[in-house]
Amino acid sequence: MKNGDNQQVIQQRMTTRPVSRLINRLAVPSIIGMLTTAIYNMADTYFVSMISTSASAAVGISLPLATIIQAAGFMFAMGAGSLISRSLGAKNVRKADDAFATALAGVAVLTMLILIFGQLFLTPMLRLFGATDTALPYAQSYARILLFGAPVLGMSFVFNHSLRAQSRNILSMIGLMTGGILNIVLDPVFIFGLDLGIAGAAWATVISQIVSLSVLIWMMHYKSELTFRLSGVSRRMRDYLEIAKIGAASLLRQLLASLAVLIQNNQAAVYGDSALAAIAIVGRMALLVLSIAFGIGLGFQPVAGYNYGAGLYKRVADAWRYAYILMTSIAGVLAVVFFIFSPSLLALFRPDDAAVLEIGTRSLRLHAVGMAVMPFQITTNMLMQSTGRAREAAFLSTTRQGVFFIPLILILPQLFGLLGVQLAQPISDVLASLAAIPLLIGYIRKLRRNQPR
Repeated sequence: MKNGDNQQVIQQRMTTRPVSRLINRLAVPSIIGMLTTAIYNMADTYFVSMISTSASAAVGISLPLATIIQAAGFMFAMGAGSLISRSLGAKNVRKADDAFATALAGVAVLTMLILIFGQLFLTPMLRLFGATDTALPYAQSYARILLFGAPVLGMSFVFNHSLRAQSRNILSMIGLMTGGILNIVLDPVFIFGLDLGIAGAAWATVISQIVSLSVLIWMMHYKSELTFRLSGVSRRMRDYLEIAKIGAASLLRQLLASLAVLIQNNQAAVYGDSALAAIAIVGRMALLVLSIAFGIGLGFQPVAGYNYGAGLYKRVADAWRYAYILMTSIAGVLAVVFFIFSPSLLALFRPDDAAVLEIGTRSLRLHAVGMAVMPFQITTNMLMQSTGRAREAAFLSTTRQGVFFIPLILILPQLFGLLGVQLAQPISDVLASLAAIPLLIGYIRKLRRNQPR
């Protein structure tokens, strides 16, 4: 162990200080880091939208591919993060080290396979994602380059969540912010200064991801309680399956999100590039609220994991309640802002395209309804994942985009046309939150019953 005394201090702090103070302290850097990622995604969309409506649509078309890469990263990152925080809570540092090394090796192999497969089948894949004839050339230029960043992004997720699992959220934030700020700076330079067009946006993203990973590696080496050892990389499939089982909730959530966007793009493509562009822009804006929600959740998860590992189940339940109230308060305020100011916000991206403004305004206002209720489902899902309840977490991950959204996005457009495309997500958010209620009530009662006297 690099710093045993320091780890003892962290373990004591995580299991004795008020959960509200701990979550606030850990959530702030996580929110900043997640917001930075969301803002540079919006910057990509903003600068690309200055090229043309078809180029803007291409960003949305490429989103399922980006989501698949994120799915691989999140599966290993969230699985390892849960094991690390619980192992440290139980004072088993060696197990935490092995989980980190094994997750890093697993995500590197899986994302390399995604890179190879994506390059071989890029055009049919983009057609499947909903590319129109006019948007396809832009999507090809963007996605082909984006694929080269797959292993980098996947490993970055593991480093980020391993730092957060140790309550090192500020270090994680620095890594994310470094890449995010660099991406925002490089976007206009590459797109317009070097006249690379949409390919410049992709190169800016990949270069920024490489820099961000380099910073995270440095911090993990010098500032982390974990030690990477090649001997810690497991040769047993069951160890990878243990991490994957816990992280399966994140994998399912991301894969279903990718499938959902794929179907949504195909449904929106019927109404032209303006509809595709509007859906893509609204999705990036909604990501701001999701980023704050997940930032709070990432502050909550180490608190839940440490205290669960230490057998302090009442503190786990108290941490969930505080995280839910905090997340709902912020998401509710932002939902109201989006609802009121949606026309002005959409005008920032495509002010000269009336169709994008009209479709996007209605979509954003409908999204605002779902934003106000989704914290319940998110906090409950993260509670199950951080305490090792793999089956419950996996089920909750399937509800929002799988059980509800995919059937709705297939059925509602047949009944209401474009309005049906716009209604699918907010309705699924409401239904997913309702589905989480009985699982949460049962689990909280179980935690309180098992709390040692």
